[in-house]
Amino acid sequence: MIIKELVIYGYGKFQNKHIPFHNDNNNLHVIYGENEAGKSTTMSFIQSIFFGFATKQQTENRYEPRDSGKYGGRIHIETNKYGELIIERTSGKAIGEVFVYFEDGKVRGEDFLKELLGDFDKTTYQAIFSFNIHGLQHIKRLNIDEIGKFLFLSSLYGSDALFYLDNRLTKQQEQIFKRTGRKPALNDALFDLQKKNAQLTDAKRKVIDYESLINERRELEKKLEIVMNEKQELNKELKLKERIRSLMPSIREKKWCDDQLSILKDTSYFPPDGLSLLDQLQQKRTQIEEQVYSYELKIEQIKKEIKHIDVKDNVLASSELLRELKENLSLYEEKKSTYNECLVKIENIEEEITLYKLRLHHSLTDDELLQMKAAIPMKEALKKDVFEYQNLLEKKDTLDEQFEAARNELEQSEEKINELNNRLLKAEERAAAEAELEVMNESRKINISEVKKEYEQAENDLNMYEKLKRNKKRSQNIFLFVLFAAALIWTVVNEYWIIISLLLGGAVMLFYFINKNNDPFIKRLTERRDELGEYLQSKHDNEGMLQNRYSELQSLVVMDDHLKQMIQQEEIQKQHFERLYERIITKYEQWEIQFFSNQEKIKLIAKNLNLNDDCLPEMVLESFEHLQIVQEKIIKKDQLHKEAELIAIELEIYGDKCNQLAENCHIEGRGIGEIIYIAGKMMDEERELYEKRKQLEERQKELEDDCLELNNKRNYFILEEERLVERAKCNDSDEFKKLGKIAEHREQLLKQKSWIEKQLLMENYIDINNFVLNEEAFTLEKIEEIKQKLETSVLEEKNILKQLSKLIVQIEEIERSGTYSELRYAIEQDRTIVKDLAKQWAVLTLAKDLLAITVESHRKNKLPKLLKQAENYFSFLTHSSYKKIFLPEEEETFIVERSDGMRFHADDLSQATVEQLYVALRLALAKSIKNETILPIIIDDSFVNFDHKRTQRVIDLLHEFASEYQIIFFTCHKHLLPRFRTKTIEI
Repeated sequence: MIIKELVIYGYGKFQNKHIPFHNDNNNLHVIYGENEAGKSTTMSFIQSIFFGFATKQQTENRYEPRDSGKYGGRIHIETNKYGELIIERTSGKAIGEVFVYFEDGKVRGEDFLKELLGDFDKTTYQAIFSFNIHGLQHIKRLNIDEIGKFLFLSSLYGSDALFYLDNRLTKQQEQIFKRTGRKPALNDALFDLQKKNAQLTDAKRKVIDYESLINERRELEKKLEIVMNEKQELNKELKLKERIRSLMPSIREKKWCDDQLSILKDTSYFPPDGLSLLDQLQQKRTQIEEQVYSYELKIEQIKKEIKHIDVKDNVLASSELLRELKENLSLYEEKKSTYNECLVKIENIEEEITLYKLRLHHSLTDDELLQMKAAIPMKEALKKDVFEYQNLLEKKDTLDEQFEAARNELEQSEEKINELNNRLLKAEERAAAEAELEVMNESRKINISEVKKEYEQAENDLNMYEKLKRNKKRSQNIFLFVLFAAALIWTVVNEYWIIISLLLGGAVMLFYFINKNNDPFIKRLTERRDELGEYLQSKHDNEGMLQNRYSELQSLVVMDDHLKQMIQQEEIQKQHFERLYERIITKYEQWEIQFFSNQEKIKLIAKNLNLNDDCLPEMVLESFEHLQIVQEKIIKKDQLHKEAELIAIELEIYGDKCNQLAENCHIEGRGIGEIIYIAGKMMDEERELYEKRKQLEERQKELEDDCLELNNKRNYFILEEERLVERAKCNDSDEFKKLGKIAEHREQLLKQKSWIEKQLLMENYIDINNFVLNEEAFTLEKIEEIKQKLETSVLEEKNILKQLSKLIVQIEEIERSGTYSELRYAIEQDRTIVKDLAKQWAVLTLAKDLLAITVESHRKNKLPKLLKQAENYFSFLTHSSYKKIFLPEEEETFIVERSDGMRFHADDLSQATVEQLYVALRLALAKSIKNETILPIIIDDSFVNFDHKRTQRVIDLLHEFASEYQIIFFTCHKHLLPRFRTKTIEI
């Protein structure tokens, strides 16, 4: 699937936005935009059109238009199976109303779009075909089981559902049962069941006499058990004595058999079942002789029947021809009907051709009409010329309107220029105003504000200097005072009175000179301040009058300059209108050339169609279409003629074959259907006769073979009979039969004795060989005595059962009387609830185990292939710096092997190398699930941490990947754009 164009009606910040994708045999498209330009909005738009808008219940942004305009848009795509399609989705139901438009005008809906997208949902698409730098933030923390689960579930549910399914099953298990918890449902039910069992025990204790009744029932049950054991022993003894008494006749009969066997002659050498064997051999020999005689009679009868069967071989020889004619009869009728239809169609087409010829006013023959050029390219060219003719007429109207507008604008521009020239100052007036302004400017060169600043500065300097002077004098006076006081004290102490007088005089003079105000700098500052004050006072008196005059003159000059600028602008505008006017004149000339060329083309086609030169282009096009229809009709008529001729030849061949069949079967004066019917009937009759003769011949052969085999068997049985008599050491069969009767009697005695012994052996409680018959111990009196004891035990058992049933009824009444029965019912209900919850917990446990088995299978079968593909991509991205990727079961994360053999964990790699590993894994995942529907891959600025070399490597890999997938790469980094060998789309 290739995206050709995005058309956004209203989505987020976009309104009526078109984003075309270039078609230069390169499926890698780079979309550049600064921050907040709308890249994320565009990515969301593509996914929303494919999979539906986000619902209001979801946290995902819906990107609804801010001005409440039309919500949605369409995507133009190209597929190998359906060609170019348009997918349009607008507001409607929760995820929007979607329509898929075909090139032939068909429209499909949401179900077809899901099929077109390979049944991928939005989450799966984002997990496989759309990723950014934050797509696998915890890749460093995944161990082998989690990686297998991630790769399996991400291809089904997306990376957000990585551990969701497994955790959800665990949570559901813990909601039902937790070994150390009390809140889960099963824990709570078990706790309630235990509590109610305790309550049931308490209820039992509260029932009066309940325990005593239970003890009494147990005593009766023990007594009943003793009585039943006694009864069982008596039954066994009674059965034993009765059985032995019933076996006494058999024991006596066995003794008689032994006596008879000792009297009879020994026949051990007589063959077993000798008489039976002799009878069988004699019977079989007799039967065979009878069968041989019967078969000989049947053979003679079959020979007579064969002589009376007469089969016509010439009719049977035509069976293949008849079969062929029968199989093709319906085809013959169909072709005959088709032949008649062709004749009718030819007649109708000739009438239509005549009608079109009248419309075209042609008296040309069919061949002449076919020779006229009316190909589809010529028709398309004519349509183009007619369309161009109509456009030229519309263009003429447009040029007329543009010409009138340009002329009006040019006239208005000239009028405006004249008006502005009239408002300009005369040359003498402007020169006088400029001279006066120059004089005033000279007098105003001295800036009043600067003078004021200078005056204020002089005032500040004077004040500051005087302040410094006073501070300096104060410091000097203090120093002199301290020095004088020290000297005075010293002279007074030493009594140097002359020095004291000198110090006093010197101090007075020094103080005078220090405090004398004759500083020249202060004097200059004072004079300068006074001069500036006088100047400012004089300027202030004349400022108002001069300012009014200056403003008036300056306004006149500025207005005049403004009018000149407006005149210049209007001149430029006038020149523009003149150029526009000239261009319209040029377009008029070009239009006339195009119109003349168009008319010549249409006249040439009209001439080829034998139409007048003044015929309208629309009529020329209509005549051309009629000519095409006539040519199609003529070609169709010729095809029907050829088809009718071929059918006629086939019908003639079929008729010749029917005549040949009629000749073989001697059928005259019949139609094709009757010939085939009569010949088929004759063929069936002859085939029946042939089959009958064949069956008789086969039966004769079988009977002759059977006779030969029976004679061989008869000879065999005669030989076996002689051998049997010799084995019994007899001279003939009569002596053999006498000895056989003795052997049979002896055999009967042995069988009778054996049967008696078997009967006695079945009584495993009797030793036959050592058994001594003591008839006194098994008399009827002894048996009757045992029966009376047994009746006494039965009566005692009945009395105990009666007492026990009364006790059970009393116990049940106590149990049904109150709390005890209610608690038992409640306990049974709780047990049912516990069983149901236990089943649910078992189902969840089984589901969790099956999920683990499925993930493990996916990890073992699919993960090695995916890692092998990822190794190739990772090696390419790192310029062969790394060559292997491992995910051992004992490790907690990925391990990569560098080209020098050193291995690193994923968390030991740099951030950029980890991101390159992630890109390799994601591309390998997309490659591993490649199927009939190949969806576009969307990447959002995933290479910001790569250096320039590896950035170029990943871009080269994307170009290679784009040979199978369309890749849309969003970026806000302008320096990456020159690296791509494709055009950039800016938004």
